[in-house]
Order: sequence, then C-alpha cells, then structure tokens
Amino acid sequence: MNFYELHTITNFTFLKGASHPGELVSQAKKLGYAGVAITDECTLAGIVRAHTEAKKQSIKLLIGSHFKIRWANHCELSFILLCPCREAYAELSSLITLARRREKKGHYRLELKDLKLHISRCLAIWLPDEKLQLSDYPDLSSQAAEQTHQNSFFQISYKQLKILNDIFPERLWIGYQRLLTVHDYLLYTQCIALSEKLNIPVVAQNKVLMHIKQRLKLQHCLTAISNKQTIQDSQSELINNAEQHLRSRERLKQLYPEPLLTETEQIAERCHFSLDELRYEYPDEILPEGISSTEHLKQLVYQGAEKRWPEEIPEKMESQLDYELNIIKDLSYEHYFLTVHDIVQFARNQQILCQGRGSAANSAVCYCLFITEVNPAHNQLLFERFISPERNEPPDIDVDFEHQRR
Repeated sequence: MNFYELHTITNFTFLKGASHPGELVSQAKKLGYAGVAITDECTLAGIVRAHTEAKKQSIKLLIGSHFKIRWANHCELSFILLCPCREAYAELSSLITLARRREKKGHYRLELKDLKLHISRCLAIWLPDEKLQLSDYPDLSSQAAEQTHQNSFFQISYKQLKILNDIFPERLWIGYQRLLTVHDYLLYTQCIALSEKLNIPVVAQNKVLMHIKQRLKLQHCLTAISNKQTIQDSQSELINNAEQHLRSRERLKQLYPEPLLTETEQIAERCHFSLDELRYEYPDEILPEGISSTEHLKQLVYQGAEKRWPEEIPEKMESQLDYELNIIKDLSYEHYFLTVHDIVQFARNQQILCQGRGSAANSAVCYCLFITEVNPAHNQLLFERFISPERNEPPDIDVDFEHQRR
C-alpha cells in the first residue's frame, strides 16, 4: 500500500504544530510513506524546508494549505487545498495573500466567493467541523443529544459539501480522521452517508500536529500559550491523546478501511508540482520594443556613466563596467537589474527617498544605474562579493525606502 499523509501542520502554523517541516518529512520516509503533504494554515512558510528535506530523503512532497471560513451558528467550513500543478500553486499563493491582507498580522479572513473567483485548479479535501460535538447539547438525554448531533452535523456538512462540490467538480474529497475519540464511529458513518448522497469519495487524513507522539507535551504547551493560560486551565482545549502524530502504516491499516487509505494515492497521482519548477519571473514591460535585455541594460548603464563622469568615463571604470556586464549576461541576471532600476526610478520620480546599500555597493553597474551612491572609482571594492559565477545564486540588491511611503 502506497500511503500519503495529506494533512500535516508544522511549527509554521504558530502555536499549533509541534514539529518542524523537515522532521515530518524525514519521519514519513522512516515509516515507509510514499509521500507527505505539508498543509499549514493559510501559509506556505514551511514548504521550502520541507522541499529540501524531501529531496534529501527521496520522498514525494505534496504542497498545500489548510483554511477555515466562518459559517453560520459559530461553525466553520474547514478544508485543505493541494497543488497538482504550477498554475495551482500560483492560485494558492494569491489566495493566501488575499486572505492575509484583509486582517492584521497573524490572522486571515477568507470568503466563499474567493474560492469561486480565484481557484480553478487546486484539489480540495473537506474536513468535518470540530465544533459540532455532542457537548453542544448538554440539556438533552444522551440518546436525544446523539440524534440531534447527527441531524445537525449532517445538515451543515451537506450544505458545505454541496457548495464545495460546485466549486471543485471532480476535485473534492471528504477527509475522515480516526483519532480514537468517542465520536470516531459516528463521524465515520456520517462521512460515508455524505459520500453516498453526494458521490464524493472519502479519504483518510490524520490531522498531524507532530512527527512523533513524544511531542504531545510540547503541543499542550503551545495550546496553553495560545490561550494565555496554564496547561491546567486549558484542559478543555487540549487534544485528548497523542494520536495526531505520524502513525505506522501497520497501525493505519488497523484503523481505516483499505479504500480510504488507497484513495490517498489517487490524490497524490494527480499532484505533480514541485518547487523545482519555480524560477524568478520579471516584468516584460520594462523592455522597449525590439531590444534585448542585454542591450537595454548596457544602454542604461552607459547613459548613467556619462552622468556620473560627465567629462570622461575613467578607463578603469569602462573596463570594470564591461567586466560586470559580461558576468551579468552570462548568468542571465539582466532582468533583475532592470527591474530594480525601474523601481528606483519610480521612487525618485515620486520623490520617495531611497538608497541602495550592502554588497550592491561593490558594483559599478549599480552605481551607474543610480541604485547606489558609492563611487567605485574611489574605492577598492570587490564585485565578486556581490556576484560570482561560483556562488551559483542570484544577487541581492538591498534598497531602503522611507518608511512613510514604502
């Protein structure tokens, strides 16, 4: 059985996940998983570290994120979005940005209409609302409470799934988690009933918060800190047991019907995206029509050089500019310099104070583009500290802008 864990929360979901992304990935490999998804809440912050570890461990990494949308009667619509392709990753990134910008730092707000307007390629896994518990009906007898709970859960879940099914046709699953709580069987029967009524497949996911069960105490500490309480005073908020860790495949076979486990493979087979596909992308509109980026950069540099040295460009500087431009051309960094130049020129045209700094001050090209103000003719600066073919990484031009208008 090729099993993929599709729901893991790392420490990048602040005060929730009790393991680092790399720990989850390496533990998944150790347990013989075929792959693992990193699905922090409304963020992709842990993805790069998970990607690095996944390449090291030779295990498939699925990229996604977990979201919650406010629902009526204090309920939530909870779901995971996974990226099957590069375009889906772009959609997910934009959605996270949209949701985060609506609220103050550390919070987000997503609306149903956002999914309809911005998501067309992501896969979705609906998650049952944790707040629909039997304890919501303390005044009813146990049997009456159970029946009320079932009816309420089914009605709300049905409405949520109906809406999501319209947004994600053939791309939606019902996520079932068995965490050895009193509601496990009830939740399973409800998920199966919803699946049959709406023709949506059910898949196993374990809402993983830690890579090993020994992190339970740490997870409890995080919850208490989040509530600004002691652990003793947070008892009702703490998870009931240590089941939300990466469990062995043998244990999962004991807990779940086989179709729910094999369905994870069906989802994973549709996810082909890797961070290795990403490249720096710069705007094309910074180039005049009919001219290459190399030619345009050279023109701007020598125009700037004539302004820097109106009488005559020093021979030493001409040699240095040619040297730098050749390295920039060989490494295909022209668009980067043109983009930074465009930003700086816009700022100066708007009378926004700005100043380049750091290792970029070692560059005669940056000086002639008016990005920096350190005259390389007066200093023995080392351009290789800024750009070098041996470093195999793009340059880093730091520009400070006045904070009031940044």
